[in-house]
Amino acid sequence: MSDDRKIFLITGTSRGIGYELARYYSRDHMVYGCSRSQPDTDGDDQFNSGNYHHTCLDVADPDAVEGLFNTIKKSSKNLDVLINNAGTYADLLAPLFARMKGDAKARAVADIRKTLDTNLLGNFFFSSQFFPLLKKNEGGRIINLSSIAVPLKLVGTSIYAASKAACETLAQVMAREFAPKVTVNTVGPSIVDSEMTADWSEEKVRETLALLALNKKSTVADICHVIDFFINPRSAVITGESIYLGGVIT
Repeated sequence: MSDDRKIFLITGTSRGIGYELARYYSRDHMVYGCSRSQPDTDGDDQFNSGNYHHTCLDVADPDAVEGLFNTIKKSSKNLDVLINNAGTYADLLAPLFARMKGDAKARAVADIRKTLDTNLLGNFFFSSQFFPLLKKNEGGRIINLSSIAVPLKLVGTSIYAASKAACETLAQVMAREFAPKVTVNTVGPSIVDSEMTADWSEEKVRETLALLALNKKSTVADICHVIDFFINPRSAVITGESIYLGGVIT
């Protein structure tokens, strides 16, 4: 493996942003991916399956996470970059929750727990396993995916935004705990065309984008540019930072 070829672990790679990140980084690097289901790469000529290894697991299962890291340790010996991408979205207006009853309330509670488990606990479980796999005398990179819902305090995102805000705080604390060998940073995209926002109305999309200086959606390419910046060796002094896309001015 050449000096500039890295070993990545990306969570949530079966679809959406995670799939696109795996596709992008597998072109030139070794990528381990994971999600509840297997990604469908058949017919995707731009996905280098030879550089990609997938594991089906729940990111909120600490034993399964430990097992994945043990597999990586046996096969590749080390890990350079961890991208905590796996996430889920709970669309819930807090004032309405108190009026929920029966099955509707049970579904809402299940969505809340799934969001916190996936977005926060999964992030913690993966990040905590990262340090032992670092190469000697070389630094590593952890990048967390957050959202503009955190600084913009978007209506209906109380649980989701809180889980992502917790991830940003987690990154800041871990930046201290893992220093100086590992940098831990966060990228928060604006709206990305994906399954997570597929059921948003045009009005909701338009109103959200209007809160941004650039008034535009993010693309996976935009996200990759920021990740490339964070993992660049010249960025070794940048840690505990969050970069939001689209022009968040508060």
